[in-house]
Amino acid sequence: MARTASILLDGREVSGSGQDSIWFEGWFRNFGQRVSIYEREKEMSDPVGEFNLKNTAIGFNTTADGQLQQTVDFEGTATGFGGVFGTLIITQPLAEAGATGGPCAWAGKALLDDNSILGGIGEGTWEQIGSESRFKVSMIINISDGGKLRSEGVIDHGARSYSGHLYDAS
Repeated sequence: MARTASILLDGREVSGSGQDSIWFEGWFRNFGQRVSIYEREKEMSDPVGEFNLKNTAIGFNTTADGQLQQTVDFEGTATGFGGVFGTLIITQPLAEAGATGGPCAWAGKALLDDNSILGGIGEGTWEQIGSESRFKVSMIINISDGGKLRSEGVIDHGARSYSGHLYDAS
């Protein structure tokens, strides 16, 4: 099911679908805005694949403008991509280090079965699932061959895993 969010702000409706609806939810939640958000479910294409990755490292850094940056490295496999190696990047103000959701980015490469290499760069959101040490991650990933995928997955810190499904987003 694809997500469509409509936000009622000062009696005016602002709508978005797909990644926009996720951004709406995350932005308004993170900035504590009091708005009404409702979603409509509609048919979404079937997954074109799945991914299963293991967490291999976690790092922290500061950006030039003084924000806290967390990098989480993963490796594993994804349907149609063979071996996948990538980093999830979360950048936030230090005061928001305990946030339960926000924007994220992805940068990675895949070693295909024919030994060719593809790169992928993505943006999206992450959100803690209840009070668990699991996080839902939704991203749009641009592939170096011109393709575009929507990634929907869950990071499980206890299991040190990141798995989910891929959808065509062309």
